Amino acid sequence: MFVVLFGLSATELDILDTYEDEEYDKRAVDVSLLNTSEIIHEYVYIWANSGDPDLYGEWDFEEWKESKVEDYLKMTKSFVEELEDTASSLP
Repeated sequence: MFVVLFGLSATELDILDTYEDEEYDKRAVDVSLLNTSEIIHEYVYIWANSGDPDLYGEWDFEEWKESKVEDYLKMTKSFVEELEDTASSLP
């Protein structure tokens, strides 16, 4: 599953780059949309460690929600707070 985000500003793209950090490689790809024959050029973030055994196989979203969503939300909230602190300290 993936999501295509349209109309992001340069600042929003910088925030995504910061969020994904060095654990992901940012790559340019061509995407064929399901509802049209249009092919668009987009960027994707791909897990950098291709040897990670957890990268392959089944992934259960419901199991992830049960066991990991709380930690993910805490981490994301912390990331946003850091961004806000950085932005408020700028001249």
